[in-house]
Amino acid sequence: MSGPAGEEGRRVLRRCRSCRLLFEALEGAAECVVCGAPVGGLALPLGAEPGPAEVADREPTAPVTLRPRS
Repeated sequence: MSGPAGEEGRRVLRRCRSCRLLFEALEGAAECVVCGAPVGGLALPLGAEPGPAEVADREPTAPVTLRPRS
């Protein structure tokens, strides 16, 4: 994929810690597109496979019986 300056790379979602903006940028983006604050940490890939649609319990559960205090 090509960026605005002709840069190639994978596009990701980043969140700025300063202004809380969630924005799309190239994977190596180092600063917020609005306020210029440094961004780091988790980068979420665009077009990623979604997580599981079903939740399956692995262990059966049972109600807990409370005993009155004596």
